[in-house]
This record gives sequence, structure tokens and C-alpha cells, in this order.
Amino acid sequence: MRLNKYINEESENITNVANDAAKILEKECQYYLNLLKSNRIKPFYRGIGVYKPTLLMKKYTRTDRRSSGMNDFIFKNLNDYLKISNHTRRDNSVIATSSYMNAEGFGKVYYIFPEGKFNYTWITSGDLNIKRLYKKPSQYQKLIEFFILYTTKYKRPRTPIEKLKSISVRTPITKLKSISDDSLSEIKELFTTNKDIHIAYTKEYEIWFDCKSYYLLEINIGDMEVINRIL
Repeated sequence: MRLNKYINEESENITNVANDAAKILEKECQYYLNLLKSNRIKPFYRGIGVYKPTLLMKKYTRTDRRSSGMNDFIFKNLNDYLKISNHTRRDNSVIATSSYMNAEGFGKVYYIFPEGKFNYTWITSGDLNIKRLYKKPSQYQKLIEFFILYTTKYKRPRTPIEKLKSISVRTPITKLKSISDDSLSEIKELFTTNKDIHIAYTKEYEIWFDCKSYYLLEINIGDMEVINRIL
């Protein structure tokens, strides 16, 4: 139970009445709704493993999220890079996708509605941690290598490469080389922040929102009544 609470974040049931759900989302998620309308897209999906049956629930975003598919050292460097590059940190955001199948891999699928105003970042991959979902097959390996070597060039004090050879990663690194500016350029191409959300939606790329809380609308008979009213 404690593990499930950690993974799925704190939540509270809000309502099972479609009319009430629509009113709440129109009031609390206006920024998100305007973003969807202006880009002519539908809400993104989020899958969760533990849930309480209800049409609309509210959840609070973790501020110390860890990656289940990435080494802690690499994940820390990734978030440091995102911060200094004016992207949205992934460790204190909620992750979503427009791919029902990808969301379903994490549990029951809901429509997600971030509350209030927020920033968002998306990556040219259906999942940060799945190599085959990247736009180019080589991008995943380059991302992993870049963030292993990140502290050797872009952090102070710099870390000698020799100290990084023992890092355990899911994808074996056969040969560590000095990081290059070309590598940085390739990494920059992976992330986009606060623009072109329609591309993330149509390409089914992973996206994350840095909202403090968000609503989940259950996908069932009553959800279309809510969606048709607010969009």
C-alpha cells in the first residue's frame, strides 16, 4: 500500500456527476483547455496503477519523482540539464501522452487536466526510457551517453571519466569518449518547451507538465458528456 501511494501520488475523489466535473474543469483548468482548443487537440492521457472508481479525481504532483527506467545518476544529470536549459524538470512534473496504448502500459487510462498555469516540455520519443520509441534509433543511446558524461564538462567540479566507468546502466556503454559540442546539439533537438504542443500530440510523444496538481477524468460512458461541454 505504501509503495502504491508513492508511485501513484496522493489523490482524492471529486465527483461522479458529469455536469459537476465539467464545471470544475472549466474553472480550474482554463489554461489547459485554452491550449487544447487553440491547437485543436484533445486531452492527453495518463495511466495509473491504483485508482478509486470515480468520474473525476484530483491528484497532487510529486516533487521528487524518480525514473523507474533510468539510472539515478543519469536521471539527476538529465534534470539538471533541463533546468539550466530553461526546460521543465521531469522530476517534479506529471507525465502524459496522447498514445492510449503507451498510457495503458502504466495502468488504467484517464484523460489528464493540469490545474492552473504551468510549463510543459516534450521529447521526440513516445517514452523517455524506451529506445524503439525515439524518432531516430540512435537518439536513445546518445542521450544515455551524454548524461553519463555530463558531469565531465558541464558541471563544476568536473568528474574524471575514469570515475564514471563503474556506473550501472541498462544499455551497456562499450566505450566512453569525451563529450562534444555536436553531442550537445543533438540533445538540444530532443526537447521542446512551451510550444508546438500539437506536434507532441499528433506524434504521440511523451510530455510532462510542471503543475502542482491535476485532475483525471475517467474514460467511460460519462466522459464524452464532459469533453463535449468543455471543448
